[in-house]
Amino acid sequence: MSNKTIPTDFTGLIYAPSLEVELYMLTAFLLPYLPFPLVFEEFELDPRRKGYKHSKYLDAKGRKLVDHKWKEVTIEFKLYSSGFLVDVKRHPTLKNEKVNLIICWVHDAPEVERYADEVISLQDILLSLTEEKRKRIILFPDKKSKLTSDTYSMEDLLSYFKSNRLRMERLLNLWVQHAPNSIEPGTSEMKFKRGNRVMFRACSYSSGEKEHLLVTPDVGLERRQTILARFHGKLLPKTNQINVPLANIQDNDLSDFISTILGK
Repeated sequence: MSNKTIPTDFTGLIYAPSLEVELYMLTAFLLPYLPFPLVFEEFELDPRRKGYKHSKYLDAKGRKLVDHKWKEVTIEFKLYSSGFLVDVKRHPTLKNEKVNLIICWVHDAPEVERYADEVISLQDILLSLTEEKRKRIILFPDKKSKLTSDTYSMEDLLSYFKSNRLRMERLLNLWVQHAPNSIEPGTSEMKFKRGNRVMFRACSYSSGEKEHLLVTPDVGLERRQTILARFHGKLLPKTNQINVPLANIQDNDLSDFISTILGK
């Protein structure tokens, strides 16, 4: 990117966050737009010193304003909310001692809400702003840095799909027959695109049922209803995406899934 691409009065993130540390910065930029006033007091909390029953270091502690009073909250940052499910697996006592607030870029796992009092999606907050305000916070919100994207090859991402590796390879092969050069690797997902629109994402944050597809709102309403019914997808109200576990799509149904996505 040339310097001419960046406005001289711009201060913020050039690309959408692809690392957890970028969420810290983005949270600061979006503080005026959060659902409540939030302040930060400490970072990297030692659970033993704080008297928690679990053994996980928490990202932060702060306070949020509730009914004109400051209430203490523990805070976790996750690029995708589903990343917290990995923490729960490693630290089972988190099931009984909830984190108060998860701040993520994408809220893709509703089941996380069982282990947190509240989940905030910074992507949702950003999208709720006017285009002018968005562009002052993230210059290119639909892109990620080349450095990050190049770090994760398709082979790297395929290796994450331990339970559905062969199914994913077949899905990739079928998709490129309909839309060549339209699969984009991310840091923990594959984007299946039609032109400039992302039709669905393939995600894997752990094994088994966590390997899933996220169908975006760019897929028409009638086709989305078919996906919900036939492949037992689950609507995520906050993002209007449909979560379809890969285990719900048999190998001989992959072609039908793609045809439904494309409206063929």
